[in-house]
Amino acid sequence: MGYKSIVLNLDIDGMVAPVVKLGVDLAQRFDARLIGLSAADVPPPVVMEGGVAFEGESMMRQRKNIKRRLEDLHAQFESIAGTTVHTQWRGTVGNPTRSLIESARLADVIVTASPEGASFDDAYRSTDLGNLILQA
Repeated sequence: MGYKSIVLNLDIDGMVAPVVKLGVDLAQRFDARLIGLSAADVPPPVVMEGGVAFEGESMMRQRKNIKRRLEDLHAQFESIAGTTVHTQWRGTVGNPTRSLIESARLADVIVTASPEGASFDDAYRSTDLGNLILQA
């Protein structure tokens, strides 16, 4: 059985190099396209007893930080993958699990690492692997 497209999930706060190297190895072995994907989002405003505490400026700053990190991940992905395989990048400010599920439906294989560090168990910054398995 051959694989023609591989989705490589990079958690925004997770490992990059080992996951990309594994993805490149698989893509070379199967002559497949390697799709790098990373997503993160900003938690919604906190609802307090007297109403909504809206932190618009803080949310905008967090979104800018996410976009900056996605650009860094894209550069790392391209640097490691080089020109050895056909690559594509999908970085988005949005729910990481939902983004991966949508992309995974168009791929033959998903490569991901376990969430780690500060983003572990943070639905806005890491992939929920159980949800991914059930819905992809």
